[in-house]
Amino acid sequence: MSERVEGQLSYWQKTLNLSDYQIILERISPVQVFDADIDRHKNPFIGVRLDGEVRATILHTRLLEEEDIIHELVHLAHWDWPEEQVRQETTRLMVSCNYHG
Repeated sequence: MSERVEGQLSYWQKTLNLSDYQIILERISPVQVFDADIDRHKNPFIGVRLDGEVRATILHTRLLEEEDIIHELVHLAHWDWPEEQVRQETTRLMVSCNYHG
């Protein structure tokens, strides 16, 4: 993990009160991703998987941007939120923290 990504992950974990979580970033091949809606492999993907009470993995097929990290951590902090609410909170956090990515 690059220093940039490590710093972003640490900052947003603290900001979202997820410091107790061990979060692993795992790059996967696009070949592993299948979109049943369009019956196609090799799709871009970023998602978070809960691996235990305080352990999670962010899976990704491309380099992560800070917005991706924020978005997946919001999912982790609020598992019960619908996607649209997660997107809105991600945007709010980026604006409130003067994100310029």
